[in-house]
Amino acid sequence: MKYFRDDIDESLPWAKQEQIRQRRMMAYLRQLEKLRDRISKPAFWFFAHGFCDESLHDGRLLSFVAGDGLAYVPDRSIPFRVSRPKSSVVIQILNFHNDALYTFRYKGLRRIICDKPPHRHFTNADDFDDLLMYELTQVNDHYLRHEYEFASGASIIVEFRQLIFRRQPIRGQRSRSSRRSSCFVPNA
Repeated sequence: MKYFRDDIDESLPWAKQEQIRQRRMMAYLRQLEKLRDRISKPAFWFFAHGFCDESLHDGRLLSFVAGDGLAYVPDRSIPFRVSRPKSSVVIQILNFHNDALYTFRYKGLRRIICDKPPHRHFTNADDFDDLLMYELTQVNDHYLRHEYEFASGASIIVEFRQLIFRRQPIRGQRSRSSRRSSCFVPNA
């Protein structure tokens, strides 16, 4: 993480810590503005304004899939190698309130890193745990980087050329009034 690092000295006064977070948030938003033309309008809005109820903080990773033929159907109609597969990654995250599914599809891959070290608090924990923070940054003129950090210490980094972003509301019986209200602005 470049902007949303958890490295602020906790011995500093709270006001100073908040000042550092706000300065980092403003720097993140300035660099994100430079990426506006490289991602879709909904994706830009999410990364620039997707906090509070639109945030993925405390969301859960449903799936992380990478491969050369995610869209390939193995029905023997077209041989796999003839279909000219392209590597891609799909990550799906369910938000904390369980009322929206976020899908990130990455194409034109440069690098994928998934690091899931042993959980630092529990010896038998086998989940990624809650999503703590995420940020979108530029690698160079051709590639972007999307990083995720989870409460377990796990992280996912995807460097890519194209992002296809989708937020799908989930309808159901649970009323919005029963939701825990929280507004999280990443450690900026």
